[in-house]
Amino acid sequence: MYIKNYRVLNKIATGGMADVLLAIQDSLSRKVAIKIIHKELSADVEMIKRFKREAELVAKLKHPNIVQIYEDGVFEGRYYMVLEYMENGSLDNFIKRVKPDLKKVLKLLIPIFLALEFIHSKGIVHRDLKPSNILLDKDLTAKLTDFGIATFLWTGKTRITTTNTAIGTIAYMSPEQSRDSKRVDHRADIYSMGVILYELTTGMLPSGNFPPPHIANPEISESLSNAIMKALNLDRMKRYPSIKLLKDKILEYLKEKDTDSEKTVNFHEDIATSIDSKNENNFVDILKKFESNSSLTEKLSLKNKLKNYAKNEHLSLIQEKLKNSSGPLKEALLLSLSNIETKESFDLLINYLKDPFYREVAAEALLSFKDNNLRESGVKKIIELLNLPCEKIYKILSILNKNRIKEAKNRSLECLKSESKKIKSDILNSLENVIEDDDKKHLKFLVNSEKDPDIKAKLKILLEKI
Repeated sequence: MYIKNYRVLNKIATGGMADVLLAIQDSLSRKVAIKIIHKELSADVEMIKRFKREAELVAKLKHPNIVQIYEDGVFEGRYYMVLEYMENGSLDNFIKRVKPDLKKVLKLLIPIFLALEFIHSKGIVHRDLKPSNILLDKDLTAKLTDFGIATFLWTGKTRITTTNTAIGTIAYMSPEQSRDSKRVDHRADIYSMGVILYELTTGMLPSGNFPPPHIANPEISESLSNAIMKALNLDRMKRYPSIKLLKDKILEYLKEKDTDSEKTVNFHEDIATSIDSKNENNFVDILKKFESNSSLTEKLSLKNKLKNYAKNEHLSLIQEKLKNSSGPLKEALLLSLSNIETKESFDLLINYLKDPFYREVAAEALLSFKDNNLRESGVKKIIELLNLPCEKIYKILSILNKNRIKEAKNRSLECLKSESKKIKSDILNSLENVIEDDDKKHLKFLVNSEKDPDIKAKLKILLEKI
């Protein structure tokens, strides 16, 4: 298929507003990304306004760390824009694929801080900062994208959003933005960057009464932990007054972490060498390292490696180790079973579904099976747990929703009546991509009956996204 003089190869991403296509611009022999509005939204006046506005805004933002636009147009009634192609995809997918350590990821983020300094100096707030909106080019340079809901502070431009409307991505959104997306300033972006940093340092999203990063992960320095918590202050007056000050704290941490030997290593070469070549002894070597006195951060990195290198011949070793292990090691061993697609590994995981301490990690492993028969059987077993009280299964509901298992949605909506703010908040964060038009009535009922202002705001955001 051709769009103007662009030869479309395939779809590489999809969102609530548009698809992203990979294409070749034949005249210049280069790859490009084409963001094209969904067919069903092509007659939606507000969506078209937002789409055109994004194209106009990005065209004016010339910065090395902002994804550039080449042109825009209309194809078969659908608006599109042609963008710079980012070969290494989004930050979240890159982390899943490569598993770089924290220091490398923080270095990747520095260009995003520079991009934010630039747009803030122009009176623009991004309002939808999240790892999927940070893209990496072929040289692993990070660039900021998706300005579809950016707002102007003092330029006199017409805004798409209206007062008392929340718009953005729930998990990364500042409290003031969740109440009224129109009345925000650059400190909303600082909060969102705080969420990203918290997630990168702890492996969790900040929700409810969350601990400081250095408590959740002892390898994080207290000074970095304090910087992240300052960015996450619910009162925007108590956050950093500029994104530069938060960036400086990250640079201080990176400087502390640098050693003389590390300074001589090229950063991009370092990332490339972090992907170990597979060999027969990797699983055993990694397991030994995991069992040694390695740090919590190292264990988090080793957990994924252990899974990736697990093979059928390691099953008996895993079974033996599971009997006498606990905590992160046991979780890592259970996850590694998903790479051994046998009846024995499946049965082991099913048994651990009964264990309240390891139920969630067993469910995650079952959903990671590539064999469709095993995965479907695992889903059926997990769904049987949904009759348990909400406080025992809300984490599993989040896992099921993120994997788009439809049976979990109705139970999730029931659990939104829970008295626990954490349960409701965690479930709401996972419902964003599974909620449908048919759920409007139920969500409106929950909005009207909800007393907590934060939960009420998140419910309203879900309604906005339908």
